Amino acid sequence: MGVIEAPVTALAITETVLLAGVGSYIKFYDLPGRKLSHIKKVFQTSVVHGIKIFKNCGYSLAVIFGNKDLQIWTQTVTEGNAVLHFECDFNWRASDWIWDAILLYSDNDRKSYNLAAVALGHNVISLVDWKSGVKLKEIHCEEKCIIYSAHFINEPRPTWKTLTLCSGTVFNQVVIWRPSVVEDKSNVSKVQERIQAHDGVIFDVHYDLDCGFLLTASDDRSIRVWHCKGLNNPSTDSNCVKSHSDTKLISKLYGHESRVWKARFIKIDDEGYIISIGEDGYCIVWKMLKSGSEHGEYQYDWHIVKKMKSHKGRNVWSLSISGGCLATGGGDCGIRIWRLNDLIENKVTVTKHPLPEQLQNIGVIKSVHMCNSNTVLAHTDTGVLLKFEVENAAWNILQCSDNVKSYAIMCVCSDAYTVAIGNTKGVVTILMLDRCWNNVRYMTSVKSELADGKIHNLTWECNGAKTFLYVSGINGIFMLYCIDTIQLSVTEMELWYLPPAKHRWHMGALLVNDKHASYVVCGDRRGSLHLYKAGLEEPVHTIHGLHGKSGVTSITRIGDTIFSTGRDGIWRKLHVDSCNQKIKILKQNRAAQGMDWLESVASLNNDSNQISVLGFYGRNFIIWSSETGDTLFSVECGGGHRDWTFSSGINNTAIAFLKESALHIARANRNVLVENSVLQPNFHAGQITSISHIASWIGEDGVEPLTVFATSGEDTKVYISLCRKIMGRHQIEKLHLLDDHISNVRTLTSLMKEDSECYTKSFLFTGGGRASLNGYCVTVHKNACTYKQICDVEHKCSFSLNTDKKIRGVLKKGIDPEMRFMDIAAWCEQDTILVASACSDGVLRIFWLDTNCETIQQLCQSLPMSNCLLTVQTLPVSSRRWIVTGGTDGFVRLWNIEEDNGRKLVQKTALKQHMSGVNALHVLPTPFPSQSSASMLVVTGGDDNSVHISLLLYEDTLIRILRHCEVEKAHSTQITGLRFISPRNSDAIELLTTSIDQRITRWTVSLADNNFDMSFNSSCITSISDVSALEVWGSKNSLNYAICGQGIQVIDPY
Repeated sequence: MGVIEAPVTALAITETVLLAGVGSYIKFYDLPGRKLSHIKKVFQTSVVHGIKIFKNCGYSLAVIFGNKDLQIWTQTVTEGNAVLHFECDFNWRASDWIWDAILLYSDNDRKSYNLAAVALGHNVISLVDWKSGVKLKEIHCEEKCIIYSAHFINEPRPTWKTLTLCSGTVFNQVVIWRPSVVEDKSNVSKVQERIQAHDGVIFDVHYDLDCGFLLTASDDRSIRVWHCKGLNNPSTDSNCVKSHSDTKLISKLYGHESRVWKARFIKIDDEGYIISIGEDGYCIVWKMLKSGSEHGEYQYDWHIVKKMKSHKGRNVWSLSISGGCLATGGGDCGIRIWRLNDLIENKVTVTKHPLPEQLQNIGVIKSVHMCNSNTVLAHTDTGVLLKFEVENAAWNILQCSDNVKSYAIMCVCSDAYTVAIGNTKGVVTILMLDRCWNNVRYMTSVKSELADGKIHNLTWECNGAKTFLYVSGINGIFMLYCIDTIQLSVTEMELWYLPPAKHRWHMGALLVNDKHASYVVCGDRRGSLHLYKAGLEEPVHTIHGLHGKSGVTSITRIGDTIFSTGRDGIWRKLHVDSCNQKIKILKQNRAAQGMDWLESVASLNNDSNQISVLGFYGRNFIIWSSETGDTLFSVECGGGHRDWTFSSGINNTAIAFLKESALHIARANRNVLVENSVLQPNFHAGQITSISHIASWIGEDGVEPLTVFATSGEDTKVYISLCRKIMGRHQIEKLHLLDDHISNVRTLTSLMKEDSECYTKSFLFTGGGRASLNGYCVTVHKNACTYKQICDVEHKCSFSLNTDKKIRGVLKKGIDPEMRFMDIAAWCEQDTILVASACSDGVLRIFWLDTNCETIQQLCQSLPMSNCLLTVQTLPVSSRRWIVTGGTDGFVRLWNIEEDNGRKLVQKTALKQHMSGVNALHVLPTPFPSQSSASMLVVTGGDDNSVHISLLLYEDTLIRILRHCEVEKAHSTQITGLRFISPRNSDAIELLTTSIDQRITRWTVSLADNNFDMSFNSSCITSISDVSALEVWGSKNSLNYAICGQGIQVIDPY
């Protein structure tokens, strides 16, 4: 079966297990252990859309349905295993789409569930005896129409006589009817009530028995709450048709930005709440406010207590609430689970703490630092250092100095007890406080003879047992001091100079120790990064303007990794190459959209591989999770130009900032840097456009294979992932996120450079919209101790196609927004890597990458054609490098790179293979031993659903077609992927094809007695919709392949 990651379309929580519908599979998650327990295939082709749990005589029954299929599972008990297991007892296929299902007691036996009622797509209810497998009856509603939703009212002990269905019709109405109330054995039931509910399609209907509320969710972006008086005690009179006055609309809720998929009512501590999910990716918690009126009727109002982007991209598809927990499943393949009390109580309180009247004469606070959640240090413009106790709201003066009046810059070390204060005369005062922050136990001042002027910035670093202070003075002077907090001494270690700039001071620095020398990574106000070496005044390496003109904001070390942040909205992962004395940018990532002012990064869950970003979004200070995309903490503070400080403890989070010349403290009652809501990590938020295999090897156990591959998607992201087997089950673990593209990443390809027993080094190229191409070096360590250390990624190069434009008479360069890289292929020529790209403007472009200089440049290009190029492949045949392309005109073209006053592309031939676009292409040297070594095999799949195979021969500067065969209706829809999978030197070769129709088909291509034929072998169905790409790796005896589209499925050896 392999592994599947696809949109989570159904969820159900039962006891300590969560069941998730993923494609045609059910995944079982152990909630106490927060891990995947096992996975089970439910349907052959249908996608699971609903899971309902029923308690029956001490054990659980699960009703699972999707499309036209329904199964009923019975809980089984396994000794010594706390995880619930289910076995299928009933499998049934209906005649129409299933919208809802419920288990019923028989009228004569109310001890166990014997019957099942199923709501079908044309407002029909089928009654089935699921224990005997017999359909008993089928009742039609008099409102014969297509319905988009249905809900059975689940009473404590439901029977056929008490069964009521609420269905959302195509006419934007909710129709309420009872299948047991029919006339003259006609199998047609009258409508008991109609509700003109919405201005759009009704996607969800749900009735709550306890409060009598009927919730409807619609295409019009609203949730409507209705009070239905009679649904708790339905009438058995067939002539009783209720009037509209029996149901009253009490509220309209607008909060979603797009269609609303589901809404559920729940009570928590006697308070009413609604949980809703929608197409916009948000999960919203609404609180009910109930008040009386003059007429004795209650008035209801609802306000949003929590609106969270629970899943990346669009669509939260599934929702389950049970046992005080809320679980959601999204189109990003992720599952999130929260305690409802945590969501409701997660409030941020802001308090203002101005200076008391007796301290009004000490000036205005200019700098603050939060030592812990209860202690804040503050410095005024008159040189007074203050301590503020949050719990007691008490201010105390610690120290006064006339040397820092009118201007001072304060920086507190991470140990919270060592303070540095700089003034306009180049003097830095260092204070060491006691453990209660009540007294100054040591004070000294330092000044360099060359820094006789304003101190622009101070930063601290605690590196092991040593504490370092970095000081920026006038004329770019950059100094390093070592502070001994035990011996109470200060030593000047280094003096450097920053390169000339308008704003010439550092914003962050870190010491990097090597075996032979010590280096300092420094980021300045100009946005540049510098590498300084001990003993040298000038930087040995500089990356100018990396973070833009607004400057670097921090240099941070998390674990063994160095990060830089800036006001360009990007945080970068850095590495110091001491051998070449360079700063290398391993990768860069963007924070939330609109979050352009980043201040720092911090680890999530004490894991150096999970990063949270601290910064500003407009007037708000926010903490953003790079793992989930959530805003973990947000408070309006006025913007990033204000002084601020952040602290997090075990059960609290706080930020202190200055606003209106007063200290403000915002506090949350939990540590926001501990994020435990992720049960299943998300994958791509949308269509996966391409996949490329990087490396495979056998693990340390000598049995289980491990595979590293890369995927790209419409969400502008590239993931490098590991597929491995854990406790007998395959799982996909994300290793790296590459976030260098600003538009859809259309294609990627990998090229292996080195392969040994210990490691594999490959180059990965990604291309997509906005004419952007990126190159990376991916090193896979086969003997890594943990899976997170398996892979290292280094960003090597970028290329953007520039177009010259005149703006107000000035010639400026910009990126062509129209051109897209549709497909790329790479190969090696000595120390140079060449990349062929099929472009949307009808041009075939060749790039070359010098691996030593780490630059990518365009080598040559073809003349533009009138059609878009969709695919490109390359292969060597008879000492020639052939480049094969396919376009939207159905032609396959063969090209050579020839030397003629420089390199240029020459088209050798063009073959009309398809009526329209060539979506899939694969080429290889002929595998048939009877054919010349100068021949090649070309297979294509197109929009016309056909597969064409041509055997070509190159001789005497001409290309001849030796053999050709085709299958016109290879699939029922357009073909999106194909690959030859058999070894060479055989008279028969196998071909694998995929299509939008979700079929994976295996063909046999044979050449015997001058007969060139393609015959059907076998076919299977994948659970991945909108299939866009296919990747194959391994040998014939251990063949793996992966299908990607709306999700990814990696299938075990064929």
